[in-house]
Amino acid sequence: MPRNIVLCAGAVHLDIIAKAQSGMPVTDKAGTVSLEIGGSAGNIAVNLATAGTKVRLLSALNGSAYAKVISSQLQQFNIDTFIVTVERLPTAVHSLHLGIDNKIASAVTCSPIDQVEFDNLYVNTALSDVMAIVIDCNLGLETINQLIGIANTRAIPAYIVSVAEEKSVKLTGITGTVEAIFMSRKDHAYLSAKHLQCDEDIKGTSTLLQSTIVICDPANGVSWISRDFVPRYHQELKMADEAGIGMVDAVAASVVRGVESMLLPMEDAVISSMSMLEALSRSSHCNIGDGGKMESYLAILHDQAKYDVLTGVYSRYGVTDEFGAKNERRTIKNNCIVSIGILDIDMFKNVNDQFGHPVGDLVIAAIANIVKSELRGEDYIGRWGGEEFVIALHNVTDDSAFNTLDRIRQSIEEFVDLPHQLRITVSIGYTVSNDGLDLSLKELIEDADSALYVAKNSGRNRVVSSSALLNM
Repeated sequence: MPRNIVLCAGAVHLDIIAKAQSGMPVTDKAGTVSLEIGGSAGNIAVNLATAGTKVRLLSALNGSAYAKVISSQLQQFNIDTFIVTVERLPTAVHSLHLGIDNKIASAVTCSPIDQVEFDNLYVNTALSDVMAIVIDCNLGLETINQLIGIANTRAIPAYIVSVAEEKSVKLTGITGTVEAIFMSRKDHAYLSAKHLQCDEDIKGTSTLLQSTIVICDPANGVSWISRDFVPRYHQELKMADEAGIGMVDAVAASVVRGVESMLLPMEDAVISSMSMLEALSRSSHCNIGDGGKMESYLAILHDQAKYDVLTGVYSRYGVTDEFGAKNERRTIKNNCIVSIGILDIDMFKNVNDQFGHPVGDLVIAAIANIVKSELRGEDYIGRWGGEEFVIALHNVTDDSAFNTLDRIRQSIEEFVDLPHQLRITVSIGYTVSNDGLDLSLKELIEDADSALYVAKNSGRNRVVSSSALLNM
C-alpha cells in the first residue's frame, strides 16, 4: 500500500473564541462567540483534510457528550480518527478572548492530553500507510519521544509543532530526528531567552535543536532556517489579524503537505502556505474548515433528540421544548386554554410478554399514527416514555378536550390492522388550564397523571378529567 496519509498526533478540543465589539473598560463586553473544533493537532488535521490530503488523527478524549460531538465532527471532515477514550480526563476546551483590536486579551486552555500514554501497538497501527507524522507539544515529552522514535524506526518523517510558550520547553528534551519544528515568534522568544540562551537567534535555535526551524509572526511574516544555517525571510506571509490565531498550525499543515505530498522543496512549500493563510484570515476560528459546521451538527443533534425514533412524534425532551415554545407564542398573542392529556396503553405488558417486543413496537407506532390523524395543526403528541404519550391541545374547553380525547380512544379501540388480530384499548387522563402561563408543564402532567390513575383503576378504556377528581 502506498503511503499517502498524514498522521496528526496531539490535542483536539472545543474552541470557544469570543471577540469583543466594544473597547469600553468594563469586564463584561458585548461581542460575538464562535464554537468550532480546535487544538493544534485538530486544526492541522482539519486544514490538511480541507486542502485534500488524507488525514488521520491520534488523540485522547473523555467519554462526555462533548467528546462524542468532537469525534463525530472530525468524521464530517473525513478525518480517520484514532481517539482513545480515557474517562478520567477533564473535558478538553480552549477559551480565547479577543479585544476589539483583535489582540488576545486572555486565554484559558484545558488540554489534558499530556496525561495520556499510547500503547506501542496502537501507535504502530495508527502509523500504517502514513507518509508523515505531525506531533504537537500538548503531548507529554515521553509520548512525543515515543512517537518520534517509532516514526524514525519506520523511516516516516516527523514534524513538531510548538503550541504555547510554556509547552515549547519540551522541545529541549526531544530525542531522535525531526524534519522541522514550527513555532510562533512568542514561543521562540520565550524558549530562546529562558532555556536556550540564544537571544532569539534563529540560527542558534536551529543549532541547539538540530532541526529546521520555522517561526511564524503575523506582523512580520515567516522566517525559517534549515540545516544549512542560512536564514530565509518571507515578509509577504503576514496576517491581517494581529493575534495570528491558528497561523502556526496553518503553516505547518501547508509545509507538510507541500514537502511530503506535493514533493516541493522546503522553500516552495513555505511560500505555498500563502493560500492557506489567506483562507485562515477569512475564518472566524483557528482552522480553514467550513465555518458553522459545529453549529449545524449541534442543530442536527438537537433535532434528533427532539423526536422519538420509533414513532416519529416528539420525544420527552421534544414535548418539553415544544411546550416552552407554544407558551412563548401564547405570551405574544394571548393566554389561550391548554389541555395536557396522558395516554397509556392498557395491559401493554401482556402484549410484549405474549407476542414479543417487535409486535409491541408496532402497537406503539400504530397508536402514535392514530393520535396524529385526529389532531389539529396547533396540537401535538409526544412519547413520554414506554407506552405513555402526552397529548397537548390548544384553545379548548374541558368539554371539547374530552370530546377530542375520547374520539382518539374510540379510534384506537376500533383499529383492527394489527398483528395476531390484536385489539388495543387505552386510558387517558387530562387536565385543562385556563392560564397555561401560570402552570408549568410539570404541574399539568401531574394533574393529568392523577386523572389517568383514576381511569386505570375504574375499568380502563376511558377518559377522565382532573376536574372530575374535585367531585370525588
